[in-house]
Amino acid sequence: MNTIGYYIGISKQTEVLFLVLAGICCTIFDASLFNLHTNLYKVWNMPMDPTKFTDTAQLYVKYILSSIVLVRTFTVHLYLAFYIVMLWPAIFEEKPGLLIPWLVVGAVKCLAMGAMSFSTGLYICLTYRFSKAACWDFLMTQVIDQGPSIYMWFCVLR
Repeated sequence: MNTIGYYIGISKQTEVLFLVLAGICCTIFDASLFNLHTNLYKVWNMPMDPTKFTDTAQLYVKYILSSIVLVRTFTVHLYLAFYIVMLWPAIFEEKPGLLIPWLVVGAVKCLAMGAMSFSTGLYICLTYRFSKAACWDFLMTQVIDQGPSIYMWFCVLR
């Protein structure tokens, strides 16, 4: 599989460098740390139809969503630090071991939490039978949010 950089005529090293710099910028502007209280408040005050979700199911869904919010919020600084460390292998193409911390934190922050949020959201959407516009909005947001992370993983691991 060729990367986008191949098709626009830039080297793999340049493409990875651009992706690392874009990732640093996106992580710097991640406002989840400043919105922790608001995000948790939204999760716990989210109305769920009692005819479609039992009280226990509502509680489990809200605990799962809260854990996703907490993990994503508290790994932002670590993820940013490892993105900055990743500049060395991106620029000089040496010391690939410096990628391992970013891969580990990224596996937790992006892949595991992304999979949990996708499966939880998909469960809610399936319960509502995709009747709400919010379900379609959720699916598009997940593709837009997870797509660049997955592409970055493929570029770095190649």
